[in-house]
Amino acid sequence: MLDEIEALLLMVPPQAEAEQYRRAIMEDNVLHKATASNREKTFKFLPAVFTRWIRR
Repeated sequence: MLDEIEALLLMVPPQAEAEQYRRAIMEDNVLHKATASNREKTFKFLPAVFTRWIRR
């Protein structure tokens, strides 16, 4: 999942609003998830993972 966060930050500016991240994940499928359900789970889980990523 941390690799996905890094990939997402390469595609969407860090200062972007949550809607831009949602669009990149859900509509543009920048993380190459196979299903909309997987994309939705990733987006909902993103805040917790991102917090851990910036603390390392």
